[in-house]
Amino acid sequence: MQSSPPAASGVALRIDRERGIQVSVEFLAAGPDRMIGFLHTPLEPPRGGVVLCSSLHAEMMGNYRKEVLLAERLAERGIAVQRFHYRGTGNSGGLDSDVTLNTMQDDVRTWCQNLIDKTSVSDVGFFGVRFGALAAAGGAAATPDAPVAFWQPVLDPQLYFREIFRSQRMRELKAGKAPTPGATSLDEKLTGAGIADVLGYSIHETLYKSTTDRLLGEELGSAPRSGLIVQISRAAELSSDLAALVAGWTDAGWHTSTHVEVHEPAWWFVGEDWKAEELREETTALVETTARWLADQLAGDRP
Repeated sequence: MQSSPPAASGVALRIDRERGIQVSVEFLAAGPDRMIGFLHTPLEPPRGGVVLCSSLHAEMMGNYRKEVLLAERLAERGIAVQRFHYRGTGNSGGLDSDVTLNTMQDDVRTWCQNLIDKTSVSDVGFFGVRFGALAAAGGAAATPDAPVAFWQPVLDPQLYFREIFRSQRMRELKAGKAPTPGATSLDEKLTGAGIADVLGYSIHETLYKSTTDRLLGEELGSAPRSGLIVQISRAAELSSDLAALVAGWTDAGWHTSTHVEVHEPAWWFVGEDWKAEELREETTALVETTARWLADQLAGDRP
């Protein structure tokens, strides 16, 4: 972990005294390394902190409001939360063609140190959504004992990207359109062009290749810790791959928890009014379940 994050600039602050929370917006570093971050804190000294790791592309947009709601709920429970945009994504500097799993994990560690420096918390946990779980794992691996919570985590990133590519081709067929000409697999497309357009978003060969032989279970390391897996799908029971992950954690001495939310979001299709998320019953359950578990872990209530 870095000893200190790059110098911050342009800090803006919004205070909600009725809820007892505040959020500050700041930039770290400058130029291509310039990153934007959002620090949600209680008005009283926080009891712990969470680094919130978003997914990428459409999944970042589709889950944005849920993540804000989770950060606010945790702050109400006395937990500071650091949100941010990775370099090369969102409102941070850099090129999307330079984004790799390693750079994302470096950013997680940078913002974790910023969270610690700004709040003086000693206990930190990590939260990740989909591909963001892989980024969160890099920060957690460098932080022994840190609890981790994931929403529908990506276990095998190469398989994840290939499934997204196939979903685009299936969508074209269902719509009665001729498949996009060219390569029939993501590997072929990236080898030939170095970039693939998937459902309106660019996937670069640099990011894809950076995930070769990288699996979530291995990114987290072997040290036992507490973990929460939230499955979000139409199935009422935990999927076999997530169940196997949890079983492996348990066998390794982890304290594991699971939650199944019977709901199937269109992860790579964004069209719903994001403010409407506050009114959705499944969003309330997701946020409350996760906030309660993380707050318990960081308040000294670990098993």
